[in-house]
Amino acid sequence: MRAPRNLRLPGSTTKTLWFLTGGLALALIVVIVVGAIRASRPPRGQDVAAYVERVNKLQGLATGPLQQLNTAYADFGTPRGRTPEHLNRLARGERSLRTLRTQLAQAPAPEKAMPIRAQLLRLYDMQVAFARDVALFARYLVHVGAPERRAEAARLKLLRALRAAQSPKEQADAFEGYAAAAGAAAGLLEKLRAPAEFDRARTTEVARLHQLSSGAAQAARALRVGDRAAIQKGISTFSRSSSTIVVAVRQREAAIAYNRRLRAIEAQRTRLARAQQRVQKSL
Repeated sequence: MRAPRNLRLPGSTTKTLWFLTGGLALALIVVIVVGAIRASRPPRGQDVAAYVERVNKLQGLATGPLQQLNTAYADFGTPRGRTPEHLNRLARGERSLRTLRTQLAQAPAPEKAMPIRAQLLRLYDMQVAFARDVALFARYLVHVGAPERRAEAARLKLLRALRAAQSPKEQADAFEGYAAAAGAAAGLLEKLRAPAEFDRARTTEVARLHQLSSGAAQAARALRVGDRAAIQKGISTFSRSSSTIVVAVRQREAAIAYNRRLRAIEAQRTRLARAQQRVQKSL
């Protein structure tokens, strides 16, 4: 029994994830200017107003670096993205944001301003974590190309070899070659790390490539000994592993989780504004 010459193989799967995330809003890091607190009469509220002024001054000094970080975010999906300079700009922006958060935490706040301080620091915590993960994601995008290209080259080579094969031995050779290449691609991808939202898609793709490698090796062994039942089993195992449905599901889950995180940051902005309003009313 010979392997089918029209065996269907999946194309690139992880690229789908990058196209998907490319359409998501990234430019979130902005200077969070807390509105001025107006003291109702001296000296009531003056200490709160002074705290808000200090906070806004600190943020104003960081406007330039944070605007550069936003520009770096906007460069995702453009020729300026995925370059060493792009990665450096993201890293510098993350450090600037982290430094600003530390400075805000060190600014003394009167008791009346503590609700504003708490919500402001929480918002910065969320944005610092987001900036860190975006920088990690950018580095991942740079390095994921190698296993992606290796897997795709192996897929195309196997299809060509199966179409040209004239004997079970030639088909076995083709499957063996693919098994080695798919296993190598999985090994490269296995060493990488992506932000939590996307790492499940990465690990799912690693598992799929390992399964494809194992199925191809099984099919090759069966073809060499001419075991019809084993050939059919090997081909079936290989075909099942070729499905990208599970990877696509993980990619969709990642996009949903990513968007949820962006919405949580925006919701925290609203909580900060409400805290400020309550403090203003209490003065």
